[in-house]
Amino acid sequence: MAGEDNDERDDNKPIPCDGRAFWAHLRKVMQQRFGCADDAACMGKLVEIRTVRFREGRPEPTAENPQSVRRRLNAWRSGESHPSWGSVRNLVAFIQQQPGQKPIDEDDLIPEQPAVYTHDNPPEGQKNLQNLRLAICEILQKHPSLAGGLGGSCEGAGPQTVCDDLVKTGADQVATLLVQRLKKLRSERDPAADDLQRLLWLVLTVAADWVDFQKQDATANDDAVLELRLRTATVAEIAVARHEQEACSFAPVFTDGEQPRGTMSIPLPAATYAPFLGRLDSRQPELLKKTFLGHLRDAAYEAHGNEARYPFWKEIRKANPSIVGFANAAEGEIDYQESKGRKFYLLYMDELLTDTVEGDLDAHWKKAVATFRAQMPALRLVRLRGLEGEKARQEYRLVPPIRDAILKGKEI
Repeated sequence: MAGEDNDERDDNKPIPCDGRAFWAHLRKVMQQRFGCADDAACMGKLVEIRTVRFREGRPEPTAENPQSVRRRLNAWRSGESHPSWGSVRNLVAFIQQQPGQKPIDEDDLIPEQPAVYTHDNPPEGQKNLQNLRLAICEILQKHPSLAGGLGGSCEGAGPQTVCDDLVKTGADQVATLLVQRLKKLRSERDPAADDLQRLLWLVLTVAADWVDFQKQDATANDDAVLELRLRTATVAEIAVARHEQEACSFAPVFTDGEQPRGTMSIPLPAATYAPFLGRLDSRQPELLKKTFLGHLRDAAYEAHGNEARYPFWKEIRKANPSIVGFANAAEGEIDYQESKGRKFYLLYMDELLTDTVEGDLDAHWKKAVATFRAQMPALRLVRLRGLEGEKARQEYRLVPPIRDAILKGKEI
């Protein structure tokens, strides 16, 4: 850049990157020079630098208004305005005036490879989730008060900036943060609580750390099959929703010990889950559909007190009380959802099947895939292989806040 024509660096001309890329690089510079650990510290230091100059080592106020400086910085940070070369030169001059600063010039504040992220050109790994990111921004636009303090965003940050911060934050931290806010809104009977819950499901689905969690095994070449390095039904719902580019959604839970399950997860009674799946090898394949739908019919009447545990399937059974009637209606619902681009899914959980399956679990899984593909092609099979170490702990840390967000009969 040093060889650029000076006309290209006229004070009123924009620098060769957008405000967001400029802010990201400026934050790194501020961290190196002033130890600013996060966006808030960076913002505070920059406001201080622009409103107080040093002459002969003595501080004196400038003519700059702190609120105006903050608004301008936030506009860069959110991408709503484009820094000019004049703005960069002013920053250089003010930084250089700070005591103990090494020499700095305008090139030090310009990223070498500026990245321009817009809704048409999102960051890598988010290209197929833009509809969800837009939905997040719409909620934040509708409820500006929800944006304050979320994801480390500074006061006055735009919806897209807050969205980006939330997505970059660890999923377990985001869940805890949003559920705390949700608790407050529900206690105040604020109608924004429903939108905040929706925001939570959207943010969890696009959270950056799920890219690693949900890598498919190389053997899974069928879109109706997912193999996930996960243990919980709760995080499996997030991974499946991300795969389908839809917000995650959870069925009701009633007790502190429950693991939330996705609304698209097929429920089977706990007593029949392992025996049914574990003995697939000894069954005639053509009986699988009948047995499976029979177990689903039993699960439809599971309840907690007077409330159905799986209200959707209970309504299907209520409208179709006979065994054959329920089987036909349930299969029709599974086929219909698949035609809309969403699949009901059945969890194949290694942890629950290890003691039931005879022989190699991988071979049994392949048998299950082949059998279900032949008998119920509209159903997705999702295998949970399990995780160890810190990744497993992070997964389990997500369960309590998600459960609190949907727990029936309890003020969270």
